[in-house]
Amino acid sequence: MKEFIFTWGVENISYSWHKTGEEIVSPTFCAAPLQNTAWTLKLYPRGRDNSDYLSLYLIRERDQVPINLAVNFELSCVYADTSALHSCFVPETFTTFSEGGYYGFGESCFIKRYEVFGRRKTLYLPQDILTLRCRMWRDEDDDEFGQIFGRTRLTTERIVSVENIYLENLMNKTFNIQSKHQNEALMSVGIVYYDDKIKLGINPISGDMKTFTCKVTFVDKRTGRRLCEHISCFFGRPHSEVWQLPFTERVLPTENDNSVTSNFEILTDCMYSTGEEVKMIEKDCPVRIPEFLSNYIISWVPSVRQADYPSISKDLWALYNDQILCDVELKTQTKSFFVHEVVLCARSPVFLAMLTREMKEKINKYIEIEDISADTLEKFLAFLYTDAFEDLEWDAVAEVYYAADKYQVERLKFLCRSYFLKNDDFDNVCELLILADRHQDCELKRKAHDYIWRNEEKVFRSSTWKKFADEQPQLAMKTMLSKYEEKDNQSPAETIDDSITNHPSMLDDFGSLYQGQIINDIVIKSKSTTFPAHTTVLCASSPTFKDMFTRICDTNKKIKSTDFFEIEDLEDDTVSQLLLFLYADSLEDVQWDTAKKLYHAAGVYQIRRLQFKCSCFLLENLKVSNACDLLLFAHEQRDVQLKLAVEDFIHMYDEEIFGSDEWAALGEANIRLAFDTMCVKYKK
Repeated sequence: MKEFIFTWGVENISYSWHKTGEEIVSPTFCAAPLQNTAWTLKLYPRGRDNSDYLSLYLIRERDQVPINLAVNFELSCVYADTSALHSCFVPETFTTFSEGGYYGFGESCFIKRYEVFGRRKTLYLPQDILTLRCRMWRDEDDDEFGQIFGRTRLTTERIVSVENIYLENLMNKTFNIQSKHQNEALMSVGIVYYDDKIKLGINPISGDMKTFTCKVTFVDKRTGRRLCEHISCFFGRPHSEVWQLPFTERVLPTENDNSVTSNFEILTDCMYSTGEEVKMIEKDCPVRIPEFLSNYIISWVPSVRQADYPSISKDLWALYNDQILCDVELKTQTKSFFVHEVVLCARSPVFLAMLTREMKEKINKYIEIEDISADTLEKFLAFLYTDAFEDLEWDAVAEVYYAADKYQVERLKFLCRSYFLKNDDFDNVCELLILADRHQDCELKRKAHDYIWRNEEKVFRSSTWKKFADEQPQLAMKTMLSKYEEKDNQSPAETIDDSITNHPSMLDDFGSLYQGQIINDIVIKSKSTTFPAHTTVLCASSPTFKDMFTRICDTNKKIKSTDFFEIEDLEDDTVSQLLLFLYADSLEDVQWDTAKKLYHAAGVYQIRRLQFKCSCFLLENLKVSNACDLLLFAHEQRDVQLKLAVEDFIHMYDEEIFGSDEWAALGEANIRLAFDTMCVKYKK
């Protein structure tokens, strides 16, 4: 058999600016076992025809072999070095490649964008690199194998700036975000403070931006605490936006503060794609996801499925199923559901208002829901806890959509809308119009109109439309007039994956809940500062906290918002990072030493998912210079799997490490550990 494999890494793929029908072309590669023919892969990040999918094609380029060539080939998304996350096989009986062909062969609907950029992003895009593999072969008598690696980098620029502000004297402050790459200002940021709110406006200056993200964070310099944060993503040039961010009164300047010194700072972290591509061929490709890291992950998650990774959503869902610390009752006409106030308030602004303002729901911790069935509410709650939207029938999705609209859960509403648009047809498009009109969903109504006008002959001749026109004459007339309305001011249609990032996920909601210090019921006290928190989140994440707080509840003692829990053996920054992770599964901006401290804290409080994430962070940042440090750390923590991963790394670079000063120092500190590690290589 003659076989050839081309592996292609596309870096910064999340910043792809390509519209539907626009492709990224791989570097040209030569398949030596297949008569030295020349090939490329074409990736359509937003599909060749359907914007909900990635499209992938194998193209034969011009070469010195003028014959038509039939080959078997398999296109895959690859995890680590060998395991394929998703594959598509095309036998040679279906393919004959001619020299210099344009479209070639492949899959128009290769894989859903939402799988790659949404639900399983951590698995598909480690370090924002999409790795694709094309395996080609012909069944011949002679055996010959070859492989090559290619890389395409979508060029980006990251701009981080810090501005000091003093709220008491802040009336109107403006500063520019300056690009070194373009040597000009990209955008201006204006800040106004009033009524305990920050009004923040961004205005683009440069038009040469393709895809753009901007995160703005306000930090209290006195405590280092993040007070509020906002993230916006734009596909294409950003447009002017104004945000209003809440500011908690407890962090406002006090009489003792020096009015001359700025007590706050605003951090802006912007990243955009420049529209440039850099391509290269590598004969020996560096391992994108090293095997030692892959083996470690498999030891934790044998399936290597993102859905099986430890997460805050799984922890909270387990707490709900076990009915531990549930503090709010939701009552339908047939059934009561006991849930957690913190989840309701984090996911729904309507529930937040009910449970924080002076309303009967706040006092009684009891909410009557008479217009939603128990079955629908159960599905609705499953989404609030897990962010998972399972495939349902049309009628069930319509009921969930009603609940999402009523309680302003925009992410769920968006997913329901996407389901409707993917499953609309002649029989239900009228029902879709009624639904959009009832909920005043302009986007859904516009998409329904688009469907009707693409199929107007069949729709208007159908019995369904005639019945609809009799029952809803005004809506039918507006629909028919929509063809002639002025559409210049309408925004371009968005696909599910372009828009899903604009609707906060569960992690975003819980991160905002923590940073906004909303409905806290306990205070974590470190060495020199305090951190408001929620017992529900602490108990869901840590068996140690759960045992502690459930024992308190068993004694009929109610936890008060003024209650303190002391963690004085950890530094302030470590406690802050620990809590942020519990809420948002994030190790943002963590450093090597802090990750080790967090790992230790995870062991003390039995926070398995933090231990897993810290280990992955340490292994991802493992180098020759710090391998001895991590080996000793894993040995001291008695983490067998982590130690095995570090040993695998050391044996990959044994000559450099065993001859280093760090290894000599390790030998002096723990001669037995150094000796056993060197012997492992020969035992294997």
